[in-house]
Amino acid sequence: SGNMVASVRHHGYAGPFHLHVGSGLLPYMPPHTHDQATIHELAEEYCQDPGWCKVNLPNIFVGEESLYLDVDGICLRNITPLLDALKKDGRGYITSVIDKGGESDTIQYFEWSTPKKVAEKHGIEGGTYYGIQSSWAYFKRGKWLDKFSAAVLSAWGAWSIKELKHTWGKGKPDELFYSIACTLM
Repeated sequence: SGNMVASVRHHGYAGPFHLHVGSGLLPYMPPHTHDQATIHELAEEYCQDPGWCKVNLPNIFVGEESLYLDVDGICLRNITPLLDALKKDGRGYITSVIDKGGESDTIQYFEWSTPKKVAEKHGIEGGTYYGIQSSWAYFKRGKWLDKFSAAVLSAWGAWSIKELKHTWGKGKPDELFYSIACTLM
């Protein structure tokens, strides 16, 4: 996380930076990180499973809008123009869509299940399915995000690990449930 903060600051972003960290990792935060970001201790319920933490990002982030960044990345240029564009866009959720398709298509970055199984499980007819990569995501609070977040959490609860083709870190992958919510909405 220290490298992500340092790289974002190095390239010119001067706005607020919030890090959400589990209590077990707080002692390992580099000293310069405390000077460049506000650090929030994550509730214990989010620290046990990274997928559960990520599907709860709308419940975790601070403020009216947030650009979430995975801590294992690094910034290569100023993110301020990106933030400006995301704010102007107006949508409540934006992330990387690697591929998309229909129920019978093979969709890149949708390896957790099949679109057909998702359609059957969630009663979807004729939907578009999204292969998303959630290393970054933009969230903007409002009625739409509330409904979307509820759909993500409902999808999470509807699936067991045994039903997945692949797991993420031995757990459920947040991308599947964000993708299902995108299809539903």
